Amino acid sequence: MPKPLNFLDDPQAAAKLAELVKISININHLTPEISSMTRFFGPATALMAKLRFSLKFALSGLVALSLLLYMGVSELASQQKRVSMIASERAAVDLMSHLVEWNKVLIESRRITITTAAGDETVRQRFKQNATAVEAVLKRIEDGVKTAAPWFDMEKETKGLRDGWEELQKKVEALPVDAAFPQKAFAAHAPEYGRLYAFMRDMGNKSRMALDTDLDLFYLGYPLANNTPSTAGIAVRMAAYATLNVSRSEIKPSDKVFY
Repeated sequence: MPKPLNFLDDPQAAAKLAELVKISININHLTPEISSMTRFFGPATALMAKLRFSLKFALSGLVALSLLLYMGVSELASQQKRVSMIASERAAVDLMSHLVEWNKVLIESRRITITTAAGDETVRQRFKQNATAVEAVLKRIEDGVKTAAPWFDMEKETKGLRDGWEELQKKVEALPVDAAFPQKAFAAHAPEYGRLYAFMRDMGNKSRMALDTDLDLFYLGYPLANNTPSTAGIAVRMAAYATLNVSRSEIKPSDKVFY
């Protein structure tokens, strides 16, 4: 009669038995997943089993062709989206050039008013002459917004620029040309710069010009939409300070409008 196997006396046998137990546990653990996969692919397996070889080959080719068509359509949609995005960014860059011009004519308008001496009524004529240039730039902005309409909508912001400019003209016209005229006219321009800078920021976001880091255009669009407004504002205040304060070598409480 053979001697019973004693796993304590045979370490190799004990290791093999432990390995078999481990494999058995893993198989039992995976059984629900295997069963689920079998049920999932069951209909396809049954269908393939019933078909002849030629039909199996045709069905497999049809599935592969469908996958290729899906991938092709997805890639085409992605490329079309990219082309549309580039067109949007180009329209925004073109519109940004008009906004920079708008910034310049506003600076000139403000310069005319803050360099006016008390009692100099000719400032109104100079202001109206510059208003012609302002209107021309504003018209180009409105035309640019219409051109960019297929990609992003800035109609509301453009109306804000138009309404603000008309309101500014009324404010300046109503001001008496006295010693306080430069400070009051300077302050009257402030809302228009706020609208302009908000326009730049919103256009950069809506057109994605200021958000696309994959294109070199980002390095143009982001500074224009974010840094140009603040830089221009600082430059205007420096010019106004030099014009109104340095020449008289004193600072008055009313000068706080420049800060």
